[in-house]
Amino acid sequence: MLPDPPVLRFVQDQETERPGETEPFRRRHLVYVAHLPDHLVAAVAAAEQDAPDQAPVVWVPVADAAGLHLYPDVGAVLDQAIQPDTTVGGPVLLPAMTGVSYQWR
Repeated sequence: MLPDPPVLRFVQDQETERPGETEPFRRRHLVYVAHLPDHLVAAVAAAEQDAPDQAPVVWVPVADAAGLHLYPDVGAVLDQAIQPDTTVGGPVLLPAMTGVSYQWR
């Protein structure tokens, strides 16, 4: 049986400054929710390939992740990600990530 397809839940715009860089870091984040079987979870990369420090990928329950310093900054709305009615009307546009609202680790 195939897993359900991923669902776009949140969109977040980012323009922040990163330590050691002179230009603002600009990204648009599309945050999907997918329910993956264990064999697919095991196939996901063990580190963020585009992170300079190759930060490890860590799997935690949604409720535990809500309080973490996440990138993109979606912790406060993660409980909505697993609610079936949050896609009514399309994905939710989250407040922008800026140097005021989000600090790099």
